[in-house]
Amino acid sequence: MEADLKQINYAYMSTAPARAEMTAQPTPAPAPAAVMVLNANAAPPLGHEPQRMTCPSCQNVMQTRLAPRANKNTHLLALILCLTGLVCLVPLPYCLKSCRSLDHYCSCCNQYLGKAVN
Repeated sequence: MEADLKQINYAYMSTAPARAEMTAQPTPAPAPAAVMVLNANAAPPLGHEPQRMTCPSCQNVMQTRLAPRANKNTHLLALILCLTGLVCLVPLPYCLKSCRSLDHYCSCCNQYLGKAVN
């Protein structure tokens, strides 16, 4: 029983590419240019004072209402004061303006408009 063993040359088995496969391949299309999108309707940054603006919800021109609220830094500072044994100073972060964030709301429909930039 003699097996017919003929040498088969596959392209992936050889180190040099086969001559039949050296045809010119199409060049890839150039990447599209980057596009910058500008939002013309972007709201101006909100500050620490009430601001006059148009509400995006009710379309009324009004002055914003400010509401201070405790944030995670306020609670973290209170926890640190509690853990260090300064229990009598725990309410201090909740009384300081610098430890709370200010939220702007519409004075007509009470819609949340944004947070004051520090």
